[in-house]
Formats: sequence, C-alpha cells, structure tokens
Amino acid sequence: MFSEVTELSESPMRFFTPELFLRVNSNNDEIADAAQDEWEQSAQAYRHHLKKVLRHAPRSVGELAEACFHDAVVSGMTFDSFGRDAFSYQPAGRIPPVVPRPSPATIKLTPPGRSTALVYLVWDGVRNFPPIPEWPEHNGPRLWLYDEIDEVWSRFGMFVHRILFNSGEVWEIPFYDVVRVEVVLPEPK
Repeated sequence: MFSEVTELSESPMRFFTPELFLRVNSNNDEIADAAQDEWEQSAQAYRHHLKKVLRHAPRSVGELAEACFHDAVVSGMTFDSFGRDAFSYQPAGRIPPVVPRPSPATIKLTPPGRSTALVYLVWDGVRNFPPIPEWPEHNGPRLWLYDEIDEVWSRFGMFVHRILFNSGEVWEIPFYDVVRVEVVLPEPK
C-alpha cells in the first residue's frame, strides 16, 4: 500500500527549479542560452507529466493547472487548523516550515485586473522552502513566478502544488481539492 505514496519533496521544484530559473536569467549570455534550452525541455517534460496527473484529478485541479498567475502579487495567505492553530501570513511575514494540523489554506493574489483567492482543502501541513544560497536578496512585494502540480497518491486524490516566488522561496501545498474565487476589478478612471 505505501509504495503508492510519494514522499513530499525534499527538493522543492521538480521541473522549474530555482537553480534553472537563475541560470535562465543570468547576465552571461552563454549560460542563459544553454539554460533556455533546458527550460524548454523542462516545460515539455512538465506538460507530459501534467497530462498523467490530470487523468485522475478533479476538474478543479485541471483548472488550477491551466490558470496563469505569473507575476501576480501575493497579498496574503491564511491557514486555519479548524480553530486549533490559526496562522495568518501577510506580505511582510513568512510561512512556518510546517503547519501542525491539516486545514483549509487560502492564497490571495492580485493578478493584473482582478483579485483571486485560491482555497485549498489540504491533507497535511503547508511547507516553506527557503531560497537557495545563490538567490539574490529580495525586497518588495512577493510575486508568483512558476508553479507545478504533482500527484502524491492518485487513488485517494492527493496532490501537491509547488509555487516558486520571486523571493526564491517555494511553498508546497498538499491538497485534495481547490476552489478559485475570482473578482474582476473595475478599470481606474
């Protein structure tokens, strides 16, 4: 039975790694060009992987995979362990490495022209991986760069959403299901 279970990752991202992201954005053209080819290969491998994952996934997981939140500002994140261990993230704070009890988790985003909340039904604690040592110092708002959805145990619909932010951190959210609530913002006059 347990052979079907994949451990939560020790390395945060499988395809769009922080190391590869830094190489793609290198000031050295040779490094950036070589990394760009590797990025394209990783993107193709991820698309192939995602097709397998989505075969058994609920529609909401597929919708999350299709959504593009690149460069969306993270305006908050909240965990509520059913009233036992509440935690609230605001942009100046940091997520603890593990939230003690499974709970709903919400990420609030402000992509251009809209406000979005992702509400996850989690099956374990949200994990935070700190930036790799090579990651440059970051100040300013936290932006969503790239994400990956992975399957942990398909028979029970257990998934993991990994998100790389411009701070170099990676959040890993183990979830059963996710609901996206979106509000279109009026254009400024």
